[in-house]
Amino acid sequence: MGKLADHPYKVFLTDADLTREVAQNLASFGNHVHGTMIAFDGLEGNYSTGMGEYGCSLFTHTWYEALSPALRGHVFTSASRAFHYTWHSATRYNWGEPWWGGFRQSQALRRFQNQVFFARNYLPPMLGWFELNEKTTLADVEWLCARAAGYGAGYTMVLSYDGKLTSSVKAMGPMDSKERAILDAIHQWEAARMSDAFPASMKPALQDVEREFHLKRVRPGEWELIPVKPAGPAVRIRSRVG
Repeated sequence: MGKLADHPYKVFLTDADLTREVAQNLASFGNHVHGTMIAFDGLEGNYSTGMGEYGCSLFTHTWYEALSPALRGHVFTSASRAFHYTWHSATRYNWGEPWWGGFRQSQALRRFQNQVFFARNYLPPMLGWFELNEKTTLADVEWLCARAAGYGAGYTMVLSYDGKLTSSVKAMGPMDSKERAILDAIHQWEAARMSDAFPASMKPALQDVEREFHLKRVRPGEWELIPVKPAGPAVRIRSRVG
């Protein structure tokens, strides 16, 4: 116990042997419950092995090899950091925490820089976590949705009492007009993105954080993409799937 180090997360850090033991126990639990999703948040804590990035890869490799054949290659993963030798066992790195500011401020630059890394390493693009709360505006949501369309990326939307997941998820009551508009906007943008409605020629503009757009549904499988900042003429886009 004297060799274990504590840190602000209030957990014990490991040496190499204990790293392997924790990883194997985690895999055993997943095998028992047939768990198909896991987040390696704080994976960089394995620097405590004294082995640098190898210590982090050691953890994920040990976990992966201890999975049952039925699970190996079929578990959705996420992690706070992407390390060498984890790409073969990782399905995505949905990094980006929402606690430090609104949609546009919370580690936004790092989130978008990560998309280049994901593309270079053939990993699915993911934009991280975003907190949906009473301060969120429709313009914020469409700003995010435009970036998701531009990068072809998914993201996680977080809802909780205090924004830090320390309390139960807020009970869903009757939605007001603002909440309905926000959820409808997410639905329309995602429907268009998942149906490949955004041409490649539009992607650079949709990736530009200084530009804003509004998406208007015309009919099923067809939308108008309206530049808001700077303002411009609407462009008709259509589903290219099915």
